[in-house]
This record gives sequence, C-alpha cells and structure tokens, in this order.
Amino acid sequence: MPSLCDRASDVAIQAGDRGVKKRGLILRPEPMNPDKKIIWLEYALKNLKDRDVPLTEAVETLNSPDSVVESYQERKVLMRVFDDTALGQPMLIRVVIEEELDYITVVTVFKTSNAKMYLKKGQ
Repeated sequence: MPSLCDRASDVAIQAGDRGVKKRGLILRPEPMNPDKKIIWLEYALKNLKDRDVPLTEAVETLNSPDSVVESYQERKVLMRVFDDTALGQPMLIRVVIEEELDYITVVTVFKTSNAKMYLKKGQ
C-alpha cells in the first residue's frame, strides 16, 4: 500500500456550506474512514514544519487518536501522546480537524509537553 505522501496532490477545493475556498493537500482515503479524503490546509502543513511535528505522527493521530474532544465551530481536536525522539521526551500532539460528509480538513497541528493541561483524567 502506498504511503500517504506517495498519494498526495496539491489541489484547491470549494469547501463546505460556508463556501470558503481552501487550498491544501489532499490525501486519498485513509484507514480511519475509507470513504473520506484527508485535506491538509497550507496552514496545517506550515505548522508541521514550523513546530517540528513529524507528518507520520500527525497521520497516526488522525488514524488512532488517544482522545477526541469537541471544539468550537464544529471542529474536533484529536490527541495522542508520542515519544518525540528529537526532544527525547513524551509529547502530546493535537490535530484540529473539520469533518464534512465526504472529507476531513486538517486545520492545524501542534505538539506540547503539557499533556495534563489538555487531557482530562481517564482519557
């Protein structure tokens, strides 16, 4: 099976009922939901680079989050703890998405060492 990066193409799409033009990267259907495409906004891709978040960890969070919380404007925040080899410590990755009927838009991605601030007991 090809990797996510092998199937990526740079595209522009018309998104959602708001009619907002979003430019990003579309990744073909993923294991988390084979019927939905993953669209990465340019802002999210920039954050991956600027914040030193590995793409593989962001994709793993999309596929297998430790927890999902509802956010404002019908967004969801997917979270997962991973071992950051560059920093040599566990980090929490947060992937903010907007889920539509046939695709998921990745709005932003970041990592933090302050997992307690975001994860509630029992999550």
